[in-house]
Amino acid sequence: MWRTSSAQEFTAKMEVTPMQYLIGWRLQIACQGLTEQGLTVAAAAEIAGCASEPAFSRVFRKQVGMSPAA
Repeated sequence: MWRTSSAQEFTAKMEVTPMQYLIGWRLQIACQGLTEQGLTVAAAAEIAGCASEPAFSRVFRKQVGMSPAA
């Protein structure tokens, strides 16, 4: 019950679910790595915690609006 109420409270305050927040945060770190550190897409996917590069590319494109290679 505690996890459910905590998740509901988080969602009410942040207007996103905890998982959506975590994905956005990881993608921000990956995006910084791509733009500022010159990481490869595979390295950025690893930093973001994605199991595969194609999965990372799909999520990145959905959240950011462009491919990670761009």
